[in-house]
Amino acid sequence: MPINPISASRDIAESYISYLTTAFPLRGRELARQFGVELSRPGRFVKGPILEATPPFMSGVSVADLTAEGVLSREFMRVPESQLPPNRPLYLHQERAIRKAVSARRNLVVASGTGSGKTETFLVPILNHLFRQKEKGKLGPGVRALLLYPMNALANDQMARLRKLLRNHPDVTFGRYTGETKTNDKEARDLFIQMFREEPLPNELVSRESMQASPPHILLTNYAMLEYLLLRPQDAPFFDGMHAREWRFIVLDEAHTYTGARGIEIAMLLRRLKDRVVAGKEGLLQCFATSATLGRGVQDAPEIVEFATRIFGEPFEWIEGDNQRQDVIVAERRSWIDDNASAAGDEYTPCSSLYEELASSVQQGADVGTLVDISKIHGVPQKVLIGAATLASGQINRFLYHVLRVDSNVLKLRTILQEGPGMIDDLAKTLFPDDHCALERLVAMVELASRAKPEAESLALLPARYHMFVRAIEGAYLQFAPERRVILDRTTKIEDEHGKTWPVFEMASCRNCGALYLAGKIEPDTKEPGTVLVQSPAFHEESRATYFLVEESMDPTSSDEDDEVFFGDQPPTGWERFQLCTECGRVWPANSLFGSCSCRDGTRLILLKSPRSRVNYCPSCGRRNPLGQVSRFFTGDDAAASVITTAMHQAGATEKVVAVGHVAGPLEESSQVNIEEPDEPLSKGWYEPGVEESSYLGGTIREDAPLKLQPSRLLVFSDGRQDAAYFAPYLNRTYERILGRRLIRRIVEKNIDSVRKNKWRLRDLVEPMVSEADIAGLFDSGVSYQGKITRVWKWLMAEFIRLDRHNSLESLGLISFAPVRPVLWS
Repeated sequence: MPINPISASRDIAESYISYLTTAFPLRGRELARQFGVELSRPGRFVKGPILEATPPFMSGVSVADLTAEGVLSREFMRVPESQLPPNRPLYLHQERAIRKAVSARRNLVVASGTGSGKTETFLVPILNHLFRQKEKGKLGPGVRALLLYPMNALANDQMARLRKLLRNHPDVTFGRYTGETKTNDKEARDLFIQMFREEPLPNELVSRESMQASPPHILLTNYAMLEYLLLRPQDAPFFDGMHAREWRFIVLDEAHTYTGARGIEIAMLLRRLKDRVVAGKEGLLQCFATSATLGRGVQDAPEIVEFATRIFGEPFEWIEGDNQRQDVIVAERRSWIDDNASAAGDEYTPCSSLYEELASSVQQGADVGTLVDISKIHGVPQKVLIGAATLASGQINRFLYHVLRVDSNVLKLRTILQEGPGMIDDLAKTLFPDDHCALERLVAMVELASRAKPEAESLALLPARYHMFVRAIEGAYLQFAPERRVILDRTTKIEDEHGKTWPVFEMASCRNCGALYLAGKIEPDTKEPGTVLVQSPAFHEESRATYFLVEESMDPTSSDEDDEVFFGDQPPTGWERFQLCTECGRVWPANSLFGSCSCRDGTRLILLKSPRSRVNYCPSCGRRNPLGQVSRFFTGDDAAASVITTAMHQAGATEKVVAVGHVAGPLEESSQVNIEEPDEPLSKGWYEPGVEESSYLGGTIREDAPLKLQPSRLLVFSDGRQDAAYFAPYLNRTYERILGRRLIRRIVEKNIDSVRKNKWRLRDLVEPMVSEADIAGLFDSGVSYQGKITRVWKWLMAEFIRLDRHNSLESLGLISFAPVRPVLWS
């Protein structure tokens, strides 16, 4: 069953806001209330769902047409049809790129979205050049094209594509030279067979030695390896000598990644390469750059060509009004206006409840006859139904297409989305203004239209997707006077209606007790003698921040009996007592006779200044943490992404690939959320910092969620390889920890009478937990019974010894353990 965007967005928002409120505890009830209110402000941190339609790209001529014109070599007719169908129309932007590259030898930047066929825009010109050389008998060894990728994974994907494209062209050689490439032929061949279960093609060079002896026509590598290739004598055949006189193309994939220092490095690297292969002469090499996110299309074309010129050191142009001198290729989508006009004569408006009824029936496996009856009841004209049923030939998707293609609501939605994405709340009100179920009916209509196709291989009537944006919290700030107010936008001062300015301080809190700290530094006052407390620098300059504990927020009753808690007038060792004026921001040592301000006394606070930038010990509760007990209000990358990912997973993503952007920094921008006090701690999720940045997965285990794991597919993007490599095991480990806790709690609840009557020990939980986990599918296939017992024991011992001290079931008050005194003890 497809994901319901309404419930999914609600679950994501609730989980994320719950995570933020528990990740950053605040002891003061009013401060905590204000923090929750600010987080819950609609659209503040979570925005969506947003509906976007993706009309098909405009079509051009086919490869066969270009071959007939003489633009392309007839060798393209031998390329496997499954890889490059000769009679299938190319996208218009592909045709334009190929014509410019082949006929005019223009350097090009292809800035079009994912799935728009960017690869063909440079690969077809490269192959055409190689095929032409073959026809002339000039196709000897030596690099013609260098394809540079930012990651090995992208190079590997391109290699898989080349294997299929060049299967019928053994004269055209290609090879990948990266850190993964083995030196000698035997090792490389054995590794290839191990990975792909087949022999490499004769035209794929798989080892370094084979490429050094006879450089491939198409060389794939990354910019770091290119640096080594230019330096090492054994790799000189790529750039010098008899096989290095045919260099023709340089392709830079994912060009948007080469900005800043990296952009300067790659620009200098390409100039060194040009010095080697063409003596630095301009115009001998043809350059291509591709990106799905470079600029905003034609409006940024001048800046894009300037960027490309600087990177390659080759001319790129964008001359308004001169199509021949425009080197930025942007994809164009087909307009639905003409399609809508063709349906005008048969257009009808059904009852809005039609869509929910149809969607429910389709999900239950109804046949075309049933759908005809439902449609007739809800106002679909008899003429439309007869035609749709006849053309459908029993195919549900085909029937839906012929019914919905003349539905005025669908046509209106397509027209709106042609202009750009929209919030589904706004779209629902526009389409169904007086319907209290408008949102649900819009979702059902989109679901039906997205599966409605005239033929199995055709595009959907409404190809659409939902987006949701989540923004990270980037600090929390507090105005003390004239009244306390929590602010979630970075600001240093607030001006009231009388023109008076009041200082604003950055907040931090103890991860355990929620005691209030201020993060900042003491600096000289620029206006008069004395010192002031100013806000701390950016998060990445954490070492320059100092923490000040607000003494009035301390509460020794919040500590455990084993914790070292500060009492009395003397601050703990290394901590200094200061006074802060919340009206002017002046700060001075508490025992000093000088440095105070002339503001009224009621605006002053006592602060305890931490001895170092990282606070490993909280004087309020006595808790210690070597990685830091006090934190500013910044979300960590993995914990926040885990919350969102888990909410998506539990939304029921069993039929689609769900993509989640995971960025190494603030999450992106961002429907209405409400903060509620959880009646059931585990069902809402609780946060416990520790060795990892967070083991919390907000809303990870909903009580109404099925325990049995579903075969969902989840695609998570990350800014870097290390982040991507760490996130998957992090998510798996933290999610499994919560599953283990839920399993323990479920077994105890199901057997509560027996647990109390027979005084169960830990070992008594093992058998029922193994059985329940087996039913839920928590064990990997092939795990022995002993292995299952061992895993369950790990879950039990982790709870018993409280590895997550305040996040365990016992700490949350859900279960308790009591030692049994041995018989011989007195």
